[in-house]
Amino acid sequence: MQIQLSGNIDSGNASEVDKYIEAKIADKTPNCLIIDFEKVDHITSAGLRVFLKYEKKIGDIRIINVSQSVYTIFENIGFTAIMSVESPSVD
Repeated sequence: MQIQLSGNIDSGNASEVDKYIEAKIADKTPNCLIIDFEKVDHITSAGLRVFLKYEKKIGDIRIINVSQSVYTIFENIGFTAIMSVESPSVD
């Protein structure tokens, strides 16, 4: 299952992002969740907690099309060691 997110994910909207994802997967129970970050500009610790929740719940979460600045946040926190976080390749 793939979900597209956009904008900033922070303490002001993390609970809404969580509810959005929960509603998308409610009846499906996916064994893999792919979240497209192509349109995500920034993420804070509140947003990171949402994705950690789903990593624990589903076991396989992949965050794709992550900008370099957002990737750096995931990397600095250590999330790249526990879930797949992918930046688009540069040709």
